[in-house]
Amino acid sequence: MKKVKDYLIVLFVIIVSILVFIFRKDVTRIGKFGYIGVFLLCFLSNLTVFLPSPGLLVVMSYASVLSPILVCIIGALGSTIGELSGYLFGNSIGELSKKWNSFLERVSHKIKNIYVLVFVFALIPLPLFDFVGVYAGGRKVKIPYFFIACYIGKLLKMIFYAYIVSNIILQIANTYDLRW
Repeated sequence: MKKVKDYLIVLFVIIVSILVFIFRKDVTRIGKFGYIGVFLLCFLSNLTVFLPSPGLLVVMSYASVLSPILVCIIGALGSTIGELSGYLFGNSIGELSKKWNSFLERVSHKIKNIYVLVFVFALIPLPLFDFVGVYAGGRKVKIPYFFIACYIGKLLKMIFYAYIVSNIILQIANTYDLRW
């Protein structure tokens, strides 16, 4: 029975990832719902595993028209909840694949603190976090600690982009009198 559940989780994550990727332009219409739209867009963009998603662009866009700090807090929450799909994928595939478990054993001795790894990869703006989420799920790390490390990393990244990067873009636009 456990194997059936694991197969269903893996299948669900794959199907949702593909659907969000295929319908990504339609999904952006959710943004018209303000903070709820920010949450849903960030959630959906991070629900995909191993497919590119525009979560940071959502935060940068809405931070200029809504309260930036609230956009960051809500966006980070949606993103972190969405990242649990990678964790669940790794957890389920770990139950199903001896090769995956063998790979985790070889890699895990090099990682001293998985929560620092989660925090650092949530902080950097590269699409590598899915690998870390899948790895953490495969290692069966504690979900609350995974969630906290991921949330703090994503929140700090979003604050940086909402305030610093958006302001730099505005300064460049004003300097060169660019209007869009």
